[in-house]
Amino acid sequence: MSPEHTPSRFAANPAYVRCQRLLKELQELMARGEGESERADAVRDAMEAIRNELDAAESLRIEELSADLYMLTDEEIFQDISPEERATLPKRLQRAFDAGRFEEVLTLLRYGADFLPREAIAYLRGGCWFRLHDYEPAVWFFQYAHELAPRDPGTAVMVLDALWRAGRQADVMERARGIVENPSAHPQELLAAAHILFCWAEQQEEAAAMPFYGMVVQAIERALEKEASLPPAERIPAMTFTGRVGRALALERLGRESEARRAHQVNLQEYPKDHHVWTLAGLFESQRDVQRAVRYFQRAVELESRHVWPYLFLAYHRLEEGRFQEVIDLCRTGIELAPWKEDLARFYEWSAIARHRLGDPDRTVLELFETATRLDPLNLAIRQNREAFERFVAAQHAGPPPRLEASAVPNLSEAFRALSAFVTFAQAA
Repeated sequence: MSPEHTPSRFAANPAYVRCQRLLKELQELMARGEGESERADAVRDAMEAIRNELDAAESLRIEELSADLYMLTDEEIFQDISPEERATLPKRLQRAFDAGRFEEVLTLLRYGADFLPREAIAYLRGGCWFRLHDYEPAVWFFQYAHELAPRDPGTAVMVLDALWRAGRQADVMERARGIVENPSAHPQELLAAAHILFCWAEQQEEAAAMPFYGMVVQAIERALEKEASLPPAERIPAMTFTGRVGRALALERLGRESEARRAHQVNLQEYPKDHHVWTLAGLFESQRDVQRAVRYFQRAVELESRHVWPYLFLAYHRLEEGRFQEVIDLCRTGIELAPWKEDLARFYEWSAIARHRLGDPDRTVLELFETATRLDPLNLAIRQNREAFERFVAAQHAGPPPRLEASAVPNLSEAFRALSAFVTFAQAA
């Protein structure tokens, strides 16, 4: 699970989503025998009006959803298929799913997949709509799968995730709190609820967020305790990882820094080959203990971290220490990873300074300064360094070498928040 999501081009259209919800309401009215009621007629009229705002592809998707929704009331009518074609249906479904052809999977399911348990069909349908980034239908089918198999925590987790991505925050918060308050909740459900509470807290003002971070810590601690009591065959290592990392981050948000530091250190001992935990620990320490942060980031780099921050932090400090070849190597990787122009500019600037100190040709150094300036024209330090070096070159190296002051490494507190939101709950997705 992750707080970041992109709706499909269908779900990005409010009229399309509204039509989906009206369709679901009409289906529920019909299931209660109220298909000819005044409310049902009003829903049909509203759908007809909205359909005029949909394009052909959106209208077709609504028709396909209408066919799928009959599953929820045991009234689904399957399309005709020959016995020969039916015999190949399991393999065709598997091939289409493995290839990521989720619309094809939904089409094949409309022929009837009686070789699968009903809850598996509902879950598969939910998963296809989910992977198509169409989250409202995903909620309905995951919920139905959960009703059919209430002891399966995976379906409860996916209901939460789909609700969050569908933007139904009131519904998802109510469900998450219900899980946290349920003494018999499965550890997987507790971690999913903690994820929702964490994401919600990140969107609040600090004072309003604190109670939610407290609930996150409590939910995760219960989840880890329950997970440890499960038979080994039922434990999910990714869940334990997710819980331990999430607990450390929530403790940091609560200002319980000594507990947070200890939690990060335990994670480093438990997951010594995971670059995420070394990067998170380094980000945590970057505002508190620089030398410890350097050690942690160095290990993240050795583990080939694909996050930019270890390279950004280390390159600056290695430049300060005069370890110029290391700076060049770190900047080379950092340039591949940096998503923001400001950080790219720093890497090019630091490379220019390091190459100058190592005696590289003036043209090489100037090109790096020029690139850095173009990427971040508002960075005063970069512009001053470039101008100082240009004067030095124009004077044909007469006089002392220019004093080049590297742009400072940025404050990484926001990076910590960004990466923590990703790492905490993405690992078990």
